[in-house]
Amino acid sequence: MGTAQSPDGSADVLEVKTPDGVATRLFIDTATHMPLMLTWSGPGRGGQGRGGAGGANQAGAAPPAGPPPGGDQPAAGAAAAGPDPAQGRRGRGAQGPPVTLEMHLAEYKTVNGIKLPHLITRGAGGETNEEWVIKSYKINPSFKANTFTK
Repeated sequence: MGTAQSPDGSADVLEVKTPDGVATRLFIDTATHMPLMLTWSGPGRGGQGRGGAGGANQAGAAPPAGPPPGGDQPAAGAAAAGPDPAQGRRGRGAQGPPVTLEMHLAEYKTVNGIKLPHLITRGAGGETNEEWVIKSYKINPSFKANTFTK
């Protein structure tokens, strides 16, 4: 764990690594204790971040919906040793050079006593390419007894 500084304040940083050394970092606001951002390393893709045309997605796969459990990049030197079996399981082929992928959580509002983000942005290489504005949450909704039966 460490601390990161920004013009907006400071954040505690938690880092989680997979067995192959891929790191995902969670930034938590030191004043409010709310999650601010997640970062992880992933392959560059055309039109996403600074990957540009050289980082085009040759396999044609869509970008992931969020940070994958444990990251999205093989350990250093794995590419030279041959294809990464975990990379194949994640459904991604050869792609551009690694970039830093980010997910920012903001505009926290209290919903039924729980603070939840109402703005989520995603991007790569310092550029935002997705923005989700959450208008409402349903906490512990009521379901009919047969809602999940066939």
